[in-house]
Amino acid sequence: MPIARIENLKRHYHFGDTTVHSLNGVSAEFDAGEFSTIEYPRLPEPAHRGEIPERRS
Repeated sequence: MPIARIENLKRHYHFGDTTVHSLNGVSAEFDAGEFSTIEYPRLPEPAHRGEIPERRS
C-alpha cells in the first residue's frame, strides 16, 4: 500500500523563447521505506546566464 502518490506532475520552464516541458503528466506511488527521485533534463546553460538575478518584491 503506497504512503504517497503524485499524479499528473508537470515541470515546464522557459529558456529564451522556448518552453521546455521536462516533466509532463508523470504519476507515481511511493511505498514506506523507499527512496525515490524524479529527475528531468536540465537547461543547457544557467537560466541567469552567469549573472545573479535581482530579487523581485
